[in-house]
Amino acid sequence: MIKSLIIAVSIGMCAGCLGYSTDMPSTVEVENPLPRVAENSDSSLEVSDRWACQSETGAFEPFTKSYFLNVWGEPKDKLATETGETWIYEESGRWCGLWVGYIVPIPLMLPVCETFDKVYFEDGVAVSSHSRRFTRSAMGVVFHPSALFYPVPIRTRSGKVTEYKAQVMMFPEKEHNLACRA
Repeated sequence: MIKSLIIAVSIGMCAGCLGYSTDMPSTVEVENPLPRVAENSDSSLEVSDRWACQSETGAFEPFTKSYFLNVWGEPKDKLATETGETWIYEESGRWCGLWVGYIVPIPLMLPVCETFDKVYFEDGVAVSSHSRRFTRSAMGVVFHPSALFYPVPIRTRSGKVTEYKAQVMMFPEKEHNLACRA
């Protein structure tokens, strides 16, 4: 009896999780795009951390080619158009798919996805962007002794084009003002 009680208490003291996450590309149109990159703690830029942001009110002045060069770097390709120029930032062979988790996350992913940003310039300023980027949806439940053995649900969602962050934690943290800002 004592041995069973010790085993039950030991199992209860262990942390665990159960959940899923999807990483799939989706396409979005952005007017007067503002180039953004995620703020990593190690100051590195990964291709998945780039996205175009748009003001909800449209209050931003259009951004120039030099601004995009400073933030995103040199594009992979530049195409001349009748009204200006199109810059293409693209990556292929990106890993996408599903993560399932039971204590340990298990990736069910393949390197078959493409992401890109096509920025359309007229008179040297960005007028629109056609972006295919990763969207993440995640839901999970964490069991942890600090939560008094009560499951804590965690959910994330992809940032909207009018938001400053590429991914937003929905719970337990409250949403702050995530508006796209210059």
